[in-house]
Parts: sequence; C-alpha cells; structure tokens
Amino acid sequence: MTVLLIAVYFARLVVTKSPHTDEENLSPYRLPDAISPVNYQLTLLPVIEDKPRLCGHVWINVTVHSSTNVIILHGQILPVETVVYADSEPTDDNGASRSVVEKLCFSGVLATLEQLNDDEPKARDDNDIAQSVHLNEDSEQLIIILKEELVVGAYYRIGILYLAEINDGDNIGFFRVQKKNEDVSNCCPQRWLGATQFEPAHARKVFPSFDEPAFKATIGLTVGHDSVLKAISNMPWKSSKSLETVDDWVWDTFETTPAMSTYLLACVLSELEYLETSYLSIDGRNVSLRLWTEKPKFNQLDLAYRLVPRIMETLENYIGIPYSLPKLDMVSLPGYDLARAMENWGLIVQRWSDIWLNEGLATLFEGIVLNRIAPELGVDVITVLFFQQALFHDNMNISVPLNYPVELLPTIEHKFDGFAYAKASVIFRMVRSFVGDEAFRSGLNRYFNKFQFKAANSTDLWIILTQESRRTSTMSSRKHLTRIMKNWTDQSGYPLIQVDRNPDGTIQLTQTPYSDLNMHSLDNVTETASWWVPISMTNGGDPKFSLKDRLPVVWLTPKVPSMAIEGPNDSNTWILVNLEYSGYYRVNYDPLGWELLSEQLVRNHTVIPALNRAQLIDDVFTLCHIKILPYEVSLRLIEYLAHAEEEPFVRSVAVGHVGRIQQMMEMQHINNDYLTNMVKVMMSYIVPSQKTESRNFYSTDIDFRCLSEDDQCVSRVLSLFHDFANGTETSAQSRLMKNHFDHVWCTALRHGGKSEWSYAWNSTRAPSTKLPEKRKILKAMGCTADVNRIQQLLSRVFLPSTSQQPIETSIILHSLAENPSARSSVMTFVMKNWAFLSKHFRNPALMRDLLVVVTRHSSSIAELRKVSAFLEQKAKELGPGITDLIVATISSNIRQVELLKLDFSYQGLIHDFSNDLTQVEQISLSEN
Repeated sequence: MTVLLIAVYFARLVVTKSPHTDEENLSPYRLPDAISPVNYQLTLLPVIEDKPRLCGHVWINVTVHSSTNVIILHGQILPVETVVYADSEPTDDNGASRSVVEKLCFSGVLATLEQLNDDEPKARDDNDIAQSVHLNEDSEQLIIILKEELVVGAYYRIGILYLAEINDGDNIGFFRVQKKNEDVSNCCPQRWLGATQFEPAHARKVFPSFDEPAFKATIGLTVGHDSVLKAISNMPWKSSKSLETVDDWVWDTFETTPAMSTYLLACVLSELEYLETSYLSIDGRNVSLRLWTEKPKFNQLDLAYRLVPRIMETLENYIGIPYSLPKLDMVSLPGYDLARAMENWGLIVQRWSDIWLNEGLATLFEGIVLNRIAPELGVDVITVLFFQQALFHDNMNISVPLNYPVELLPTIEHKFDGFAYAKASVIFRMVRSFVGDEAFRSGLNRYFNKFQFKAANSTDLWIILTQESRRTSTMSSRKHLTRIMKNWTDQSGYPLIQVDRNPDGTIQLTQTPYSDLNMHSLDNVTETASWWVPISMTNGGDPKFSLKDRLPVVWLTPKVPSMAIEGPNDSNTWILVNLEYSGYYRVNYDPLGWELLSEQLVRNHTVIPALNRAQLIDDVFTLCHIKILPYEVSLRLIEYLAHAEEEPFVRSVAVGHVGRIQQMMEMQHINNDYLTNMVKVMMSYIVPSQKTESRNFYSTDIDFRCLSEDDQCVSRVLSLFHDFANGTETSAQSRLMKNHFDHVWCTALRHGGKSEWSYAWNSTRAPSTKLPEKRKILKAMGCTADVNRIQQLLSRVFLPSTSQQPIETSIILHSLAENPSARSSVMTFVMKNWAFLSKHFRNPALMRDLLVVVTRHSSSIAELRKVSAFLEQKAKELGPGITDLIVATISSNIRQVELLKLDFSYQGLIHDFSNDLTQVEQISLSEN
C-alpha cells in the first residue's frame, strides 16, 4: 500500500479540468463557478475525549468571476456566525479566530469576531455584506444571501464560525478511534485518537468549503488539542501557542499548503511515535520521510523504512519530477486498518468523472516501481489480477464507462471502487504499450511540468502523448490519442478479437463487443460498439516479445473493424495476439490456432511468456463458460500443466476457472458423468506431478495438490502440522511452514479434527502470537468445512474476551465467503447482524464491499430472492450502484450454471431449465 500512496502523489501533480456542461450547471448538487477560493485560513478545535465536538472558524478569501448576490458553499455544519467583507488583502492573522473558537467550544460563549476585535468593531460590522444564511441539508450546501452584488474581479473574505460533529461511527470527516489498552494491569485509561478522511467529498463535514476538486486554494491550518497528543498535517509544523482558557492544551499552526483541493487536506491527532529517514530528491533537496505507528510496532516498519526512500527516488527518476513538498508522513492509525488508505496530496481533478485519470496512473506507477525495486515480489501477478478484475466487471450489465457524470455523494464514492482502479490502470498500461515507454515517460514529464498546480484535463495529456509518440515514430501522424481514447473511456465494455486463417494464407482480424451471451446490453454498449484496437502479435516462426515488439502491427478501428493482414510464411505455425497482456481485450482463435498454441505449450511453454500463458488460459476458459468454445479446447490448452514447472500465478488462473466449475456443480447438485470426468482430468493437469522435487515445484505441490483434495498431500500436511504444533519439526519442515503458512494451515484446519482446531483457536488468543501470524491463522480457520466451527468462528466477533478488531472480522468473513462449505452461513450472518457489523466497522463503504463479497458466489434462484429482499430493505443505505452490481452478479452466476447444465443436456441427464432462466429475468428486472 505504501507504494500506491506515493505513486498517487506523483500521479496527482496536476489539476485536471473540464468545463461544466449544461447538465452539470443545472445540477442542484454542484457549485456555481461565479466565485472561486484563493485561500482558506482554517481554525479547528476538535474535542475527542468525553463529549466529542468540533468547533471551528474559517476565513475564505475568494475572487469573483461573474456578478452575483449569492454565495454557495458546501457545508454539513451548524453555522453560528457568518460575515462577508470586501477585502483585497487576504489575511494570515487568525488570532481572533482562535479566541472565538476557544470560547465557543469550552465556555459556551457565542462571542463574535467584532466583540473580540478592539480595532473599531462597529466599522468592521458596517462592512459586512452578508444578509442571511441558509443550510440546505439535502444538497449539503450553505447558501449566503448578500446585501449587494459582488464586483467582478474583486476579492472578498467570507468568515464563518460554526459547530460540527466528531464522527464516532464512520471513519469519514473528522473521526475518532479508540486506542486499545494493551496493558494487562489496566492501570491506564484508553485514549482516543483523532484523524480526518475527506475523500471523496467529506471535507464539508468539517468546514464550510468549495468541496469539489476543481476549486483549488492554499490552506493555512491551525488545530487545537490536548498537549499529550501530537498533531501532524500535510505541511510542516510552524508554531505553537497555549490556549487561553484551558490548561495543557495548545494551538498548532502549520505552514500554508500549495494550491490544492479540500479533499486532500489531512490532520491526525495521536500519541504515535515515528521513525525518520530521508532521501535525496533529484532537485538536490534532502526530503524527510517519517513513518508513524505505535512504538511497540516499530519492528514492523523495517520493510517500509528500507523501501520508501527507494520508491521516492525511482518515481522521481521515472517521470523526472521532484516531490514538491518539504516532507512526507505515513501514518498507521490504530483501528484504521480497513479504511481506504489516503494519500492526501496530488493530482486534483475538476470533476469526479475524471477520477480514473489519477487513480489509473497511480496504480500503473505502483507496478512500474515494484518491478524496478523489488522484481521478486512478482508484478506479473498484480497485472493478471487487475486485468481479470477489469474484464470480469466490465462485462456486467451495470458496468459504466470510466468517464461518466456524477453528482450525488454515493455516486462519487462509486468512482473509487476496485473496478475503476483496475480498468484505469490497464487502460494506461495499454497506452504505454502502443506509444512506447520512451514517449510515455517523456510525455508524462512534459504534462506534469506544464500543468503542475494548474488546470488540465485528459485531453491535454492525450495531446502531449500524441506529440511524443510522433517524435519517437511509434505512431503515425494520422492517429491522435484524443480520438483513440474516447472509445475506451466514454463507453463501457471491451472488444473480442477473432483471429482466423484465410485460405490464401492471410490472417483475418475482427473486433466485436465482448458480452455474456445471455446478458442485456446497456445503451452505451450496443452490438455495434467498437474501439480503436492496437493489435500486437507474433508467431512461432520468429517469436518476439520485447517492448518494441509490443508496438501495434495494425489497428482495428470503428470504421475498419475487420481486416486481413499477411500471415506467417509457415501456415502451420502458431499466432499469438496481444503480447504480454498489453491490450484491454480478449482474443479467440480458430480451431487450428488454439491447437497450434496448445502444441507449443506442451513442446516448450517458456517460449510464450508467463503473462501470455495466463492470458491464454483466462481467455479460453472464459470463452468456454459462455459457449463460444467447447470445454475440450480449454482441456487441451492446459494439458501442458501436467508436466511443466509453471509459475504459481499462471497455474492459479486455471485453478480459479476449474474450481468455479466444480463449485457450481457441487452447489447446484449437477450430476453428470461426462462433466465430472472432464473436470477430474482438468484438475489432474493443473495439479503438478510429484516427480519433480525442486523447491518451487514442491511449493506448488502443497498449494495445488492439497487444494484438489489429494489424500497423499493432505496426509503429509497433517503430519507436518502436528510436528509443528508439538514443536518437533525439523529445520526443513520449519522452512516449509514459513514459506507456505497459508496453505498448510488451511489444509490442516479443513481436513483436521478437534485438536487442530483447538490449537488454532488458542493460538489466536495467546499473547505470544504476533499480530501478522494471528491474522493469517484467522484466515486459515475460514477453510473449515465443519458447520459448528463455522458458527463458532462467525460468533467470535461477539465475544468480549477476544477484543476482535474490525480487520480481523473482515479477514474471517472474506475467508469464509470463499469457502463453499460456509458461503450460505456467512451470507446469512452478515444480513442478520447488519446493524451490529455496521457499528463494528464504522465505515458504510466497507459494509457495501462486504455485502458484495459474501453474495458474489450465490448462484441459485432462492439465493437471488433472499438477497433481493434484503437489498430492498437496505436500498436507501446501500444506493443503486451496489444493489445493481449484486443482483447482476448473482444473475450472471445463475446463467452460468444453466449454461453449464445445458451444455450436456443432449445426454438426457439434465432437464430443461428455460423456466428458471425466465424467473431470473423477472427478478433482475424487478430490481432495476
């Protein structure tokens, strides 16, 4: 996560813009652009102990662009006093603000600024042009009616004294979390810590502001707090001053930030300690890096302490831009394990519809940096996961384009889901592939340098990348990224590329929109949807996979969706399209094409890179699932796995698909000899042979053979586990336990008995068990197939003696949700205990994500009805996005099951399920 946070900073160096459309100007939830902020002087006094409350005052210096007699801000606060002055000189003096906030918070005195100002308060009051103030709770806006029109080009100051809430239920706005007392003597009281989370639109809960990403301004922050706590913010500490009326409290003032959006502002109040390191920036500065956590956990910072300076140096060197702030603090906040990590600085977009731009670049940078500083961590695994996540969700009938207008807060939050991150990153990876790495890097450098802290949009980036690709001759002068990328960002879905051999030896390439054969299309993804598709390819006669070879040999376009190109000299050699998973599309070959690729994998699979092997397996099974191909094609393709020493992540792709077939057969009681035997053959290919005993191969022997319920493997693992539990393991066994902790424990707890379960349960409660190990054990306990143990594990959250943290609950629920034996139980548990879990997790977004997780494997009409009834009850709380996603996912699963059954119906062993398909359609439509 550290890599991602730092990567986001570099991705967010630019403020992206796009003019308001007429539709947006009409939206009651958007702010007008008649005025814009220049500077905030913000004074906050959060009381996080006893009766939590937040008192604040803000001076907002604004400039006027068009005449108006109404000022509209965002605000979910209670205004106490509001003033507006014509003032061309912004002030940095917030001494009066501190005094009035202090009196309001601790004395209950509604002292006004005029009463605290000794210099002619009457004259100042006469200059106040605020007439009335109205708070619109529905639109979350503070509306100030003025006595006169604002003058275009003039500067004004808005002063607002207000009360706000300390969030005690969700980790948004200004919230507090309680630090658990780990002192067994209980001699010391538990302390509260305070922090902020303003993304995507929660700054308005803490101070009145222009809480949209386009409105950037400098921010000066002063925070009052108990002197026992340390305050940190985006900028370095500037000065301190004692409170006037409360002992042992201080005001901490921080340096003014560069111009930025409100959602990037951050503040933490805690008793945490830090380890400090630094790195030498490319501009010659020595930049301070501080890692904050509880002191007993300093030993867990070793990796971050070593890698963070290298990450910063690598990113700076890659794009040629120095980190512009004087320091970087990274905070591990107790009780905040499950919250979305927030970078609180960087690329600022004008509209939330553009959020994919910075998040996509950040996620791409994450992979680039990891590959450069720690290639052993396996960046290919991340690439495959992002591609599979994007391709899967982009086929749902509720998928939306990367660019789509958002207005309401729930819709804004939907822009931050995993699908948006995954798709945006693979889209940028595709751009990097077809413009070339040199053009991509130089283009980013120009873009960041030209628009740093200024207004820009994706079109500006496409223009620069087009220029750089022409300079490096990687793209012709007839092509322009603005036109190419519009199809990828403004419509959902992706293409399926069909590769056929013509009788004359040419290769026919054709694009069509990929879709599940039984899914309805949205208006923005019709049967005629098309893209500018970069086709990279190679063949068995001269296989090449370098960065240069990944450049497109041809483009399929909306006007030319199909074309014939020259084929290899040998008509019986294999052809491979989409090198190194560079393009965002699936590929299907004619029967000969699949057979030749299968033969090459059997002959020597390493000729084709691991990423492409993973892609081939994912594409062939996906096409088989929807009956474009028969399963015999996938069976033939994975035959090589029976004898090859394959990368675990490649083998995992096959395991996931075959496991999905197995689970659907088991859960829906599909008893078909032909299908059962075929799956057994597939698993015999996937599970590695025991003949090879190299360390890596022995690794996959445990990971995959035990997964297939192989008796010999299970017996070996149980014996290993018993030796470990008794403390009699050999050094070789100890290494094996350490290297394959998850799989050994999972196998032991799934196939073991009472003794294995008791050992695990007691280990999670033993003070000697380190936190990372405890959480791994809890995850492994989710592998159990025993109904009583599943219930015991679910009920663990209710036991006061366990003091179960939200992240531990999440680990348990996620693990059980992936366990076919527990899925029904965990889904029922979450629905039944929704209120308790909501309070436990303190984050509505996490609850929505959890519901997606525990329902995503549901595949029956009964489950769809049960989930739909729950979604109807929670419709307002969940919002339409999550509801539609869950219903679409379950409906898709049901269709997959029926397709699986119908595929073998000719044998007379399975009845006609058209009735059930009709029921699915009726339920799905009733939810939309």
